[in-house]
Amino acid sequence: MAQILWLKYRVFPRLTQGTFGELENHLVTGVIASPFIPVGLFLYAWTSRPDIHWIVPTLGLAFVILGIYVVVQCIFLYIPNIYPRYAASIFAANSFARSLLAFVAILVAKPMFEGIGVDGGVSLLGGLMVLCVVGIAALWKWGLVLRQRSKFAIA
Repeated sequence: MAQILWLKYRVFPRLTQGTFGELENHLVTGVIASPFIPVGLFLYAWTSRPDIHWIVPTLGLAFVILGIYVVVQCIFLYIPNIYPRYAASIFAANSFARSLLAFVAILVAKPMFEGIGVDGGVSLLGGLMVLCVVGIAALWKWGLVLRQRSKFAIA
């Protein structure tokens, strides 16, 4: 709901008025929401035991879902705006990459969770997501510099 309100009252009026600023401003809510993903994963990993009430790991998963939703929306707004001529190809490549990652995750998940357990496996995923949080923050901070070096991005 917050993402919808952000778009309606902050992004779209500024886009129509021409006062939105740099395209990296699309990533602001993603930078804010991305820490919810590793926090939710760690919460789930460390509390999914019979001696802890079921609502605690469920809240962890709710944090993960919220963070993923906002980050995906930010990326889906950002990428076609920096590469409008190649938007269809970018979305196709994005779908292919997500599908390939899902395929690999199916192959890796069972051995990983059997080897290090649910708590260790989900903690590993949470640690990898911390790197992704750093990545989206770096894209927000240095995205303009990267776009200026790209021959495919709009000027």
